Amino acid sequence: MDFSSPNLPFPDAGQADTGRRWLETLLGALDARLRRRNGVFEYSERRDCVFRIQLAPSPGGATLGDGTTLQAGMPVIILHWWNEQIPRVPAEGPTLGWARRLDRAVDASLCELERYLAKTPALREVSAICVVLGLAVAARNDHVVRVMTRYGFERMVMPPLRRLGEWLHRLGENVLISLMVLGRNPMALHADSLHRDRVVMCQSRRDLQQRYGVDRHYQGRHVEPRQP
Repeated sequence: MDFSSPNLPFPDAGQADTGRRWLETLLGALDARLRRRNGVFEYSERRDCVFRIQLAPSPGGATLGDGTTLQAGMPVIILHWWNEQIPRVPAEGPTLGWARRLDRAVDASLCELERYLAKTPALREVSAICVVLGLAVAARNDHVVRVMTRYGFERMVMPPLRRLGEWLHRLGENVLISLMVLGRNPMALHADSLHRDRVVMCQSRRDLQQRYGVDRHYQGRHVEPRQP
């Protein structure tokens, strides 16, 4: 799987201190280059949209809960966390208020995605939306899987890595993730960061439309457009 820079689940979008700004600047430039190379782009101008997207082949095959059948290689949308727009984690760590703010942002972002897909004929053949999570702690993986399930995503069973090239690619991704964590949130860096699992979760386009379509738009949530 080559999905540009790895996804950081619920990363800290806070600014680095002066001693790490050079690293954050370097990683930001590298991340931007990877996005351009792999076609990762922004689909919404709202300031609380927390995803960018990429059109890519499906990483595997599966039959989703609503009967949608995915085959490896079919075009799907891959979600990438828009790190700069993730709500900043408070100094005391994640709080209930922060979690609620992030929940509203994810909800609004998926609503925006449904609208974008509906008005973009070039994406008519897309039948599913996927996100690839890379976490160092298995228990945290399980927690994020439960969270993403609430938005309609389902876990896809992926075959284990078999080729040396696949292992080396995975190691390179893990090194990049660890550097990004070091640059943005060093307290979250763990000793096992180079041994991150991958979890692929998918949601059918049909389910996205049913949950986030215009006729089912979340009520009472005013989202401000992002300032130019």
